[in-house]
Parts: sequence; structure tokens; C-alpha cells
Amino acid sequence: GRSAKAGWESTVSATTAAGRSVKETAKATGSKMSEAGAAVKETVVVDTLARSRVSELEEENRRLRSELERQRLLEEAQAQALAAQMVAKGGFTIVAKTPRPSDPPAASGGGG
Repeated sequence: GRSAKAGWESTVSATTAAGRSVKETAKATGSKMSEAGAAVKETVVVDTLARSRVSELEEENRRLRSELERQRLLEEAQAQALAAQMVAKGGFTIVAKTPRPSDPPAASGGGG
């Protein structure tokens, strides 16, 4: 009877030990899983932040582009206005294909 009892006790203690190790493993796995979950959450947060930053940058880019386009149109309009003014004053004629070798108006002198 004694050896049977000893065998049974060792089985019980082995089972208890096994149970304990299973619990510990489960606990460790659980904490690993929650760590992984936290990491995933963090990644999602970072990803969300990154996405919103990207859309902010895209918005800024669009804004700058339209600003540049406005600027370009403004400069173009100014250049045209200036050209029109100078033509009105007789300052120059629009795009003479080849410069004529005749004497420049300022140097002709004489008149009066």
C-alpha cells in the first residue's frame, strides 16, 4: 500500500507542477499577447497620425500649388500690363523678328 500511496502522491505533485507550469505559460503568453496588442495599438495610433500628417502635407501642397498658380497668373498679368503700357508709350514694338540696323531713335538727334 505504501508504494502505491507514494506513487499516487508523486503523480499528484507532478500533476500540480504541470498545472502550475501550464498556468505560468498561460500567464506569460497572456502578457506577451497583451504586449503584442499594445504594440499593435501603438502602431495603429502611429499609422493614424502618419496618415493625418500625410493628408495635412497633401493639403499644404495643394494650397502652395494654387498659390504658385495665382502668383504665376498675377506675374503674367503684370507683364502683359507692362508690355501694353510700353507699347502705348511707343517704348517698343512687339517682337520685331530681326532688329533693323537703322540708327536708334534716341541717337538721331536733329528735329526742332
